[in-house]
Amino acid sequence: RYDPQTGLTNSELTPADGVGQLTHRRVWVDIANASVSAEALFDRFRSNFNDFVPVEAAAEPGSPSSIAEGTTITLNLPLRGNIQVRAEKADDNEIMLMTLEGHPLAGFVHFRFRQDDQRIHFEIDVYDRASNIFDKVGMLIGGNVAQRETWRTTAARVLEASGGSSTDGVQHKSKTLDENQAERIERFVREVLHRRKRNEASATAKTGSKS
Repeated sequence: RYDPQTGLTNSELTPADGVGQLTHRRVWVDIANASVSAEALFDRFRSNFNDFVPVEAAAEPGSPSSIAEGTTITLNLPLRGNIQVRAEKADDNEIMLMTLEGHPLAGFVHFRFRQDDQRIHFEIDVYDRASNIFDKVGMLIGGNVAQRETWRTTAARVLEASGGSSTDGVQHKSKTLDENQAERIERFVREVLHRRKRNEASATAKTGSKS
């Protein structure tokens, strides 16, 4: 698909490609007395992603087992089979996964680890719309609840892996964005996509110059 705003052809499904209103789901946990740092916990999450998400996840053949920028990951979803996401960012204690064509949702999920003095703040931000009318109905029937529980389980597994504890446990909030808020998110996504593709082109050019 050609995006006239960036001049790029994308297989990513950005929030602008979906139908209905854009939803922001936020799941987070504040961890005390962790046995590892936020950076070490991020590295473990990035290297063992399949151990943290409650669905079968695997990098495409030939990709490194650790998530890196540009890695395509296949997820096996009940009733949907295999769908794919791509890592648009995977550094600085952050991972951003964008949905690809064929996914029931159009949007992205953003994982962030932050060290707050002696505590670790782990947060998952999901911005998405259904990718089509059929999937919009599916999300209303039960998909929204299933997605919320997926990310709550992921946060609970991060808490367990940290070796720490949380007074409030895993927290969750969701809201529907208005038109101006949605436009800001869509602009942010275009910038992220453009940056990754620019980095990709730069890396390819450097490889070519060495050969």
